[in-house]
Amino acid sequence: MELKVEQLSNQVFSFFWEDPMHFTLVEIAIPDLTKLEYSVWGDWGPMYTFGLNELHKVGIQYNGVSFDSSQVQLKVESPFFARERDHHPFYLIIEDPKRDVDFHLYLTKTYELGKAQVRRTRDDVMLFETNCAPYDFRQVI
Repeated sequence: MELKVEQLSNQVFSFFWEDPMHFTLVEIAIPDLTKLEYSVWGDWGPMYTFGLNELHKVGIQYNGVSFDSSQVQLKVESPFFARERDHHPFYLIIEDPKRDVDFHLYLTKTYELGKAQVRRTRDDVMLFETNCAPYDFRQVI
């Protein structure tokens, strides 16, 4: 499957990150990718890297408090296993170095959030994973 950049552009993905110590609504805003240069490569599936700039940044919100990600590239990758690619053909890697976390956002074939993982950046340990229902989380709050 090839990435449809216009369908991914300007989307906001939301999920709840919860554990015994906190309950956090995470919202990630993808900029307009149609105006950015990107490269494509891959072995088992297409992978894309978009060069971000001051006008086109990834936005992150934690419980409604906004931050701009400092990442300079947005990576869109294909999962390694074919069975995983059948359900989630692509996943985004969103970096938040201030909190030492990366978000892996797995997209469905209709470019909705199907699964989200929170990983510690320094050692790639998975801290949290959730399957996401296709509804607007903002209605829950």
